Amino acid sequence: MNPRAFCICIALLSATSQAGANDSSLDRSTLRGLSAFSLAVDTPDQELQDRGLTSAAIQTELEQKLLKAGISIDKSANEFLGVRITAAHAKRGDFAVSITLSVYQGVSLRRDPTIVSATPTWSAESVLLVPPRQLNDAWTDTVDQLADQFITAWRAANPSPKSKDPVP
Repeated sequence: MNPRAFCICIALLSATSQAGANDSSLDRSTLRGLSAFSLAVDTPDQELQDRGLTSAAIQTELEQKLLKAGISIDKSANEFLGVRITAAHAKRGDFAVSITLSVYQGVSLRRDPTIVSATPTWSAESVLLVPPRQLNDAWTDTVDQLADQFITAWRAANPSPKSKDPVP
């Protein structure tokens, strides 16, 4: 890939985002009452898979982080956390990688409530420019950071009940 095309790919990666979902207070409110999620991880490009960035590795990393935070994983849950990975790479250059973590929920249309679609209602995204030798650490750290952002948002929407016992 020539340098000009590579720069265009980076610009396109940084411009991509999930329409309508972010980490605002309104988006966080859509997480209220959700107790469990299934996970769906898009398959990364083969070049990324060859370097250890696989769907299984991402899913394992995300599951461990969520379970440690007390968020349940339920493969039969209708609501799911989706991970999308987009990348561009010059032959002798750095990887440009976009990782997006989104919560998808069934949403019906007002004009016709019988039409239901899985729609992202909360999301966070990170765009990386990383040397090939640091790719493994970079994606792991990034998935952890996005998971932390989700956990913070989920906890804000689902505060634990305060204990009524006086503090000793």
